Amino acid sequence: MSLIRLPFWSRLAIIIAPVIGPVVAPVVGLAVGLFVATYRPADCAADEKLKDIACRSVHLGYPGEKATAFYNEVTIKESAPGTYFSVIGWDKGYFGIQQLANNKKLIIFSVWDSGENDPNATPDQLRTQLLYQDPAVQVKRFGGEGSGGQSFYDFDWQEDQTYRFLLSSRVIGNRTAYSGFFFEPEVKSWKHLVTFSTITGGKPMIGFYSFVEDFKRDRKSTKFARTAIFGNASRLPLDSTDWEFQSSARFTGDSNPATNINAKAVDGRFLLATGGEIKNTDVPLWDTFNCEGQGDKNDWTQLMDTIQAGDENAKTPQQRKEDSQSLLQSHRIPFLRSLSPLPSISKTTRRSTQEVLDRAIALTLVAAKADRLDSNSLEDLASKTTLEATLTAAELNFYNDHKPNATAQANFIWEYESGNVLLWALGLNDDLPLPQQIASPQKINDLFLGLSRQELLSRCNLRSQAQLLAQADLTYRLHWSVANAKYMDSDPPANLEPEVIQQRHLACAWLLGLDSLEATNTSRSAPHWDEIHPKLSQTRETGTIQ
Repeated sequence: MSLIRLPFWSRLAIIIAPVIGPVVAPVVGLAVGLFVATYRPADCAADEKLKDIACRSVHLGYPGEKATAFYNEVTIKESAPGTYFSVIGWDKGYFGIQQLANNKKLIIFSVWDSGENDPNATPDQLRTQLLYQDPAVQVKRFGGEGSGGQSFYDFDWQEDQTYRFLLSSRVIGNRTAYSGFFFEPEVKSWKHLVTFSTITGGKPMIGFYSFVEDFKRDRKSTKFARTAIFGNASRLPLDSTDWEFQSSARFTGDSNPATNINAKAVDGRFLLATGGEIKNTDVPLWDTFNCEGQGDKNDWTQLMDTIQAGDENAKTPQQRKEDSQSLLQSHRIPFLRSLSPLPSISKTTRRSTQEVLDRAIALTLVAAKADRLDSNSLEDLASKTTLEATLTAAELNFYNDHKPNATAQANFIWEYESGNVLLWALGLNDDLPLPQQIASPQKINDLFLGLSRQELLSRCNLRSQAQLLAQADLTYRLHWSVANAKYMDSDPPANLEPEVIQQRHLACAWLLGLDSLEATNTSRSAPHWDEIHPKLSQTRETGTIQ
C-alpha cells in the first residue's frame, strides 16, 4: 500500500492522528483530505529525486463539510501496469481501482489505524477492526507507511466503462466504521465489499478527494499516460437525507517536478491525467475549477437502502445483542445482561441456497413421516432431493423404518420447528414470530407439495447473513430465558415454547456454521447437522435479570 506523496507535515498528520487520540486528531487528522483542497505551491517544493522515476501523483480535492456518505464514479481512459485510480479518498482511507505491475486488476479499500510501519506493532485494541467481509473479498493488514486494514476484490475492469463507488460511515463510540460498496455492472447490483472500523475519537468523515498514482516507479512507467474521468461525485451531509453534488474540485500534485499532467472539465465531469505525452493545457496546477450541470440523476433511495443494508451487515456483536435485549424488554421477557454476544458476520459460514433447501426438505420429510403424512405426499417430498446425500444416518434410518416406535416419532416430529426456521431463512415464510406456539405442519407441507425442486429453488431468496445472525442472537437469549425459568421452577415467560426454541437454536447454529450459539468455535469447517449441540450452560443469575 502506498500513500499519496504528500508533504511531510500532511503525511505525518495522516499517520499520527489515530494514535494520539481524540484531543489532537480532530485538528491534524483532517490534513489528508484538506491537503488537496487547501495547500499552496510553496508547501510542496519540487523534489528532484523523484524526477523521471514515476509519473507525478495528481489529485482532485472536493471542498465541503463533514459527511456520512460519499458517492463517485470513474471512467478510465488510459491505464498502465502499476496504477491506482483512487475514486473516493477521505481522512482515514481510500477506495478505488488498481492495475498491478503484473497487469492483474482489482478493487482496493483501505483504512489506516496508526503510524506504525510494522503492521504487527499496533496493539490489538488500537487496530482497524473487520466488521464485515464479502466472501469474495480478501482482507489483510498492511504496513510500510502507517498501518491498517486493506481489502482486495478481484475484478477485471475495462477502460471506457463507468464504475460506481459508494462509501458510508457510522460512528460507534470512539471508533468510526467505514463501508465500501461497488456497483457490479454485469449483475446490476451493489456489492458490500467490506466494513472496517478504526479509532477516530468518534468523528465523521471529511476531506474527500480522488487521485491517479503511478506506484510502479521503475522509470519506464513514466512513459505511459494514465487518464481517468471522475464524475457525479456527491456527498451526504451530516443529519441530512439530501445528497449534495460536488460541482467543483481543486487540482493538486505531489512534489514530483514532472509537468506532463492535466485536469479539465469534460461533459460535467472531472478529467485527471498524468504521464506519457500529457500536457498541462487546461486547468493550471493548484487551481479550483467547476464542472457544469448538477450531476446525473441517481436513484438516491437505492443508495440509502444500500447503506442501510450495509449498516445491518456491519453491526458489531454488541449492537446485535442490544437489539435483541430491546426486543425482549418490549415483550417483558427476562434476559441476562452478562450473556455474551454472538460472533460477527465475518466469523460465520454462509450456507448456499441449495444446501439450505435440501436440509429444509429433509427435516420436513422426517417430521411429516413422524406426523403420519400419507405415503403419496411423502414420496413427493422425497423426490425433491437425494435422500442418501441429504438425510443424516439417523434420519434415513427413521424414514426407511416401516414401523418406527413412538419415541422416535415424538422426537422427529419436532423437526418441523427447525425446518420452519430454514423455510423462513429461504424467504418462503414471511416472518418468524416469537416462539409462543408450534408451527403448522399443514402449512409447512403445503409449501412443498406439487412443486418441482427447480420451482422451489426459483422461489427461494436466502436472507442476508445479518438477518440470520439477528434471529440467532434473539434465539440465544430466548433460550436462556426459558432455561432460567425451568431452573427457577416457574412457567416460561410470555408463553414461550421451550421445545420450539431448542429447535430454533439448532437451526440457527447450523445456518451460521456454529457448533452451538453458545460455543462459537469457527476454527474449522462448518459442522454437519448431527454435530450441532444446541446447549446453554450459562450459570443462572437471578440478580441480573432485566
